Parts: sequence; C-alpha cells; structure tokens
Amino acid sequence: MALVCWLTMVGSVMAVQPDIPRAFLAGDWEQMAALIHQLTSYATDPVPRMILSYAMTLYNRNNEARIFSDSVYDEDERLRFIDWADSVYAANPENAVAAFVAADANRRGFRLKAQRDERDNTEMMWETVAIYHKTVQLQPGFALAYERRGRAFFALRQNDSA
Repeated sequence: MALVCWLTMVGSVMAVQPDIPRAFLAGDWEQMAALIHQLTSYATDPVPRMILSYAMTLYNRNNEARIFSDSVYDEDERLRFIDWADSVYAANPENAVAAFVAADANRRGFRLKAQRDERDNTEMMWETVAIYHKTVQLQPGFALAYERRGRAFFALRQNDSA
C-alpha cells in the first residue's frame, strides 16, 4: 500500500527508483539521499527536494538542507508536498518517519493549506502538534521531531510547552 501511495503521488520521478520509498519508511536518510541524487529529474519535483532537505538536516549539513528546502517556494509545489506527505502518513500511520514528515510539511505550510481547505490556522497547528507527539511516541529518540514540535508550540504561543 505504501509503495503504491508513494508512486501515485510522486509519479514518474520516483517510479524509476522503487528503493526510495523503502528507504524513506525505514528512515534511512543516507540511502534516500544517494538514490535521489541518481535521478536526473529530481530537480523538477518538490517531494525529493524536500526529502533531501530532511536528509541534509539530519546529517548536520544545514546549508545544503536550506538550499533544498528553499527551492520549494512556489505555493503549488508546497501544497503538492503537503498533500504527498499527508497521503504517505495516512497509508502508514504507525511509521514515525511518515508521521514526522506529514507534521513538518503541515507546520511549514499550514497557512496555505488552511486557506485552501478553508480551515482555522490554530486548529491545524494543534493537529500538527498532535502528529509530532505521535512521532516521538513511535520513535522516542527522534530528536528533530522534538525540536520541530517545539517550533509548532512556539507558533501557537505555547512557550512553556515549546
């Protein structure tokens, strides 16, 4: 199911490298980065660029992470990444990596998604906090999930919880 969901949402870019979804769900960021770099068309798809951003962040290569993250600036691309992340999480609700990426995608673009879906910003951010919380329950050592959950609390002006 997860592989089908991945290939459906990402399309031809990831279809040529089916090991990427397996590496993603396993949290093997190094393998994902290596496999994505082998794709000649990854630069045109926001999903692999954002995955590379996470991989670079987790390996403390922050300048590269920022380059990949900032390359997904167009609203349509950001919403496409959020929708992809949500669909992978829906197909894999007990996977910490899928939960983290869905929460983080929604934290980064919650205003866009709230506007598109005609929902309340604060309500959506609280949903994001809940997904980060689930992430750390599923994988208690996932330090980046704790840090990003703190950012979400800060956005909600819940500084004592951050």
